[in-house]
Amino acid sequence: MQKNRSPFDSKVVKYLRPNQPFQCGRPGDPCELGPTTSGRCSAPDGRCNPVPSEEKTRQRWFRAAILLTLGIALIAFSRNDFTILDPGTHSSFHSHLDCASCHDQVDLISVDFLRRGLLSQGESHATMKCLDCHVMGEHGAKPHSIAPESLSLLTDGLSDSGHPIENVACARCHEEHRPQESTRSIHDARCQTCHQQQFPSFDDGHPEFSSTYGQPKRAIQFDHGDHARKHFAEYPDRAPESCDDCHILGPDRHRMAVQPFATSCAPCHADSISGHGPTGKDRGIEFLSIPSLDSEALSQNGKDIGAWPTVGSDFPRGWSLRWIRDGMSVDTDLEALSGVELYDLEDQPDEVLAATQKMALHFKNELRIALDSDLESFIRSLVSPAEEMDVDLAQISRLSGKLPRSLLEQARASWFPPPEEQGVITPESSTEDDSSSDQNDDDLLADDDDDDLLADDDDLLLEESPPVGLAVTDRDESSITRSGGTISAIDPDKWANAGGWYFDAPSIRYRPVEHADRFIQEWATLEAKSGGKDPDSESIFQQVFGPLAAGNCATCHVGVQHDEPKVRWSPESMRPPSYPQATHFSHGPHVLSGSSATCLSCHEMAIDPHLSNDWKSISRNTCTECHGQQVQSGCTTCHEYHVGPRSHLINSARIDQLNLPQKQ
Repeated sequence: MQKNRSPFDSKVVKYLRPNQPFQCGRPGDPCELGPTTSGRCSAPDGRCNPVPSEEKTRQRWFRAAILLTLGIALIAFSRNDFTILDPGTHSSFHSHLDCASCHDQVDLISVDFLRRGLLSQGESHATMKCLDCHVMGEHGAKPHSIAPESLSLLTDGLSDSGHPIENVACARCHEEHRPQESTRSIHDARCQTCHQQQFPSFDDGHPEFSSTYGQPKRAIQFDHGDHARKHFAEYPDRAPESCDDCHILGPDRHRMAVQPFATSCAPCHADSISGHGPTGKDRGIEFLSIPSLDSEALSQNGKDIGAWPTVGSDFPRGWSLRWIRDGMSVDTDLEALSGVELYDLEDQPDEVLAATQKMALHFKNELRIALDSDLESFIRSLVSPAEEMDVDLAQISRLSGKLPRSLLEQARASWFPPPEEQGVITPESSTEDDSSSDQNDDDLLADDDDDDLLADDDDLLLEESPPVGLAVTDRDESSITRSGGTISAIDPDKWANAGGWYFDAPSIRYRPVEHADRFIQEWATLEAKSGGKDPDSESIFQQVFGPLAAGNCATCHVGVQHDEPKVRWSPESMRPPSYPQATHFSHGPHVLSGSSATCLSCHEMAIDPHLSNDWKSISRNTCTECHGQQVQSGCTTCHEYHVGPRSHLINSARIDQLNLPQKQ
């Protein structure tokens, strides 16, 4: 409504809502409904900031004049005793501070003092002084201490008026000099002044929880119902008796954590990881292998590659292919060899033979370089070029699995023996001419004396029978020998049943037998992040983490996926970030309360196996059975105002004993 003033000043101004305390803050285009009596914009989008009307301003000035008069009179009659003006004691957190630590230094008779103290205008506590100690991040003074665009995402745009969001004074919510109340205690009414969706209390009008509340995403694939119906029904003695057999309260006393693998899972799954159980893999991971090549066909076509073992693996894959890829042309060489059976090169075109020769010679050269360099250089040659610069020495150590150099030496000696060892040396050709050589008659070792100790019939060195328990074999211990399906005593796969590196004629292998093997973890994490940036990443990832890989990691760890930059191994890794997180829940007061409440008081198992989660979601009614009745249910009980990053500065001191003057 618009009303003209009296005729004597009608030419000066026209004003809106003369009988209301506030008027619209949009000059020239006021809101049609006008602000509420509490000073809030009545438009749904909160498009303006209402300002006091002229009548309201006059009232404020009148009250200020009365208070000023009373203040002057109070000071005049106080006779220099100003204890009556003492605002009160500090809170325990601020007991070491003085007035200047929080308040701006303004003169008592200045306009600023009158405006702040008597007119209730401006900030009684300087927010920037609060932020000198309370580090709240770049947007600490903004609403909820986060960037306006982030706040708009959290609130789905409900509070976004299209205007820049101004800073919020700390003193709006935190009141000092009230020892009977904590400075961190905030009344619900302060939250309701800004939030547009208002309601009386948590148990009366609070919005319902989301349909997935209480059903967090998991990094570990575990179905409580499925284990109960299938496994625990078959092995009842292995079923947990209570929740705390597998779950414990975390170190922060707020979140629940899963017991270590050795406690919660190992009794059933340790054998499948080590390769000793019915579903385990008793064969190590193929780390580096030599392909089987038709060296005879290559030689017949003028593509000689020198010595090459007759036993080898299929076409190079994983680390082996990445190792030789640098020396091959992806567009011509590898494309020409695609789908070719390298162990049978008869009738193959010249380009295939040339590419095979190039691959074989490069393989030999890379092995020579590896033996002439160091372990770090060798492992870096196997890391994806997309990730190599981001891998530090500690990661290289874990990626190497402490591979011994002697294993590479053993592989080279087996694959490419020196020229003098490539010929067959038979016992008949050993030293036939030795008997005809001239003997020195004075040689003590050739003396015919019967007392010669070395010629004694009881000489142990001439004993024909081997010592008891010593196996006699005519095989090289670096080879695999199987006869009729029976694995020999020196089968490398069986010998390495305690884990680690071993050589298996065509390949170097690594066998994990413990949970959380660092070699598997580091390579799976690295290749998962490499994703589509490297052509060999998928193959290596499947070797260490695929469904058929040793260790059976993929059976449980669903939080690790190829081409996924966020690799989540542990259940805690699926937790939401510490900020921005406006809602929090602490298990500590609930599970340690000593009441009759248990885990199943809030969590109800879903019986239907077709549901996406084995636990039902938690509704608001679950909480209101206690909160809102005999338990407090204020806004800050579950919600955090400052959702931005926070940190606390410590009063650090210089240690003079450690900062001695430099010697000349």
